Amino acid sequence: MIRFFGQLVSTVALISGSSLFAGNLVSNGDFSQGSNHWQTYVFESEASATFSIGAFYDDGRVTISDGGSEAWHIQLTQSGISLEKGKSYRLRFDYTTSSHSSDGDIDVAIEEAGNDYTQYFPAVNLQANPGPGRFDRTFTMSHESDDDARIAFNFGNNETPLNRSAVIWVDNVTLEEVNQDHKAVKSITYKHYFDYAGDPKPECESANIGQTVVERQGHYSTTFKMYVCLSYYDPSLSQPIYGWVVVADSTSLRP
Repeated sequence: MIRFFGQLVSTVALISGSSLFAGNLVSNGDFSQGSNHWQTYVFESEASATFSIGAFYDDGRVTISDGGSEAWHIQLTQSGISLEKGKSYRLRFDYTTSSHSSDGDIDVAIEEAGNDYTQYFPAVNLQANPGPGRFDRTFTMSHESDDDARIAFNFGNNETPLNRSAVIWVDNVTLEEVNQDHKAVKSITYKHYFDYAGDPKPECESANIGQTVVERQGHYSTTFKMYVCLSYYDPSLSQPIYGWVVVADSTSLRP
């Protein structure tokens, strides 16, 4: 049983070369929560497609029977992304097509969520094929800050195989602020939860990413370790891995 001692709102800066979901500006980027935070659009007068978001394996899947004539005729988007002028960001995601599909085009952009749809990260065209693909690109926000930017995956203007539909997947979408060394750096707000000796830490899972636990040897001991629940994507397992990471140790803080 975890005994709650107190709570304190604090901020920690996470710096890592790996993809930490705690710093991901895209919500539900692994589609483990289904379609939560994602919007779909089909320009039905010219295009025909269906989306299966997290329905089979946690991913964003689109089945295209008619690609229409423009890339934006079929879209998967997420808005509410906050970008600051002068800061750099790293966009990463996985993509592929079904084995019977022809190569599929994906246009991806970070842009204004309305008005003129000004592109902060200009659209990049990808040729998806049945083999696994990984997109990894860094850009600097040169426009004025925008706290309601969006990421847009455009699947329109795709040719479909004869008598078949084209199927395209995207997954593990992350957008992180990075420093000059292109390492992830993101400040998150969290609460301290004190965990005394003999009490097990709670399970580290998606619901408590960013939660911290201070583990002491006794109720009044000055010897402690502070853990934070973090996650990263393991490509060999094709799934996120969660675990407690030591961020402070009283023995290393002593002079």
